[in-house]
Amino acid sequence: MYEIEFAFFNLMPNDKRGLVYQKYILNRLAPFLFAPRVACLIDLPVIKARGYHVLLPLGEGNLDSMDPERQQQMLGKSIAVTRGFNLPALAVDRRLKPRFAVPQEDMKLVFGDHFIKALAAAYIKRTLSCHAVKRIIIATDHEDVAEFAEYAARFDVPLSIQSFHPAGYEALAYQMMYEHGRAVSTSLFNPRSWSKGDLVVIFDTQDRLVTISSRDVFALKLSNLSHNLSPLLENHLQNHGLEARLHNLAPIMELCLWMLAARANPRADASKAEDGLPVFLQLEKSATLLGLWELFLDKAI
Repeated sequence: MYEIEFAFFNLMPNDKRGLVYQKYILNRLAPFLFAPRVACLIDLPVIKARGYHVLLPLGEGNLDSMDPERQQQMLGKSIAVTRGFNLPALAVDRRLKPRFAVPQEDMKLVFGDHFIKALAAAYIKRTLSCHAVKRIIIATDHEDVAEFAEYAARFDVPLSIQSFHPAGYEALAYQMMYEHGRAVSTSLFNPRSWSKGDLVVIFDTQDRLVTISSRDVFALKLSNLSHNLSPLLENHLQNHGLEARLHNLAPIMELCLWMLAARANPRADASKAEDGLPVFLQLEKSATLLGLWELFLDKAI
């Protein structure tokens, strides 16, 4: 029934309280009392995948109370659990990405960045095929947006990059406009400027509250706390004790797509650009071939 196996790692959603969770005790006894473990199996039958939920039974505040060396030791133990399953990669809660600044030599860590862009690309493509769009707006403060902007600009629709720091994108807009003939502008992030016919993709790493005044705006907000993007998959996560949020769903979906693509083409490396395609477009293509976007886009559009 299950074609692929994966592993997913996260922490407890809330900090543990009590004497044993004080800094002095955690620094000395955490590796023995709170060793990472497999909390449960995650069944995702709709994509024929089964995963191991690797849980460090502490909250982020508990982890922060430890010395940096002890924190890294605990995270390293979590990766070691995954090695025991002989899996090539580990999906990790997106909120933990800053804690894994040092690349792992023998374990690929997947945080879902490419999947989020792939979902946004599929959303743009589907919306343009169904509706009259007058402008595409990328709302973001994310630095790594150049490849996605290149993709969004290839359609015969004006592109605007809105940000709280628009000056940081002027060089990109200039390059795309004068070197590639793309109609690109930059401006300050302003939802009140969005109007009928605008297609807005919001990459929000800060989980800000965004109010869209016009009901005629096609908008997709992609933040760590985004939910109700794929009710079926999110229900599966909830049934296994995981928050049905994008910070969990995106890394799991990216890893599963990566593994499905590897099964279809064992020589391919889904972590690298192939045939001139950015990784997120490879994922978008793979998900299209597998029919997985129907789990998302029927709800989004």
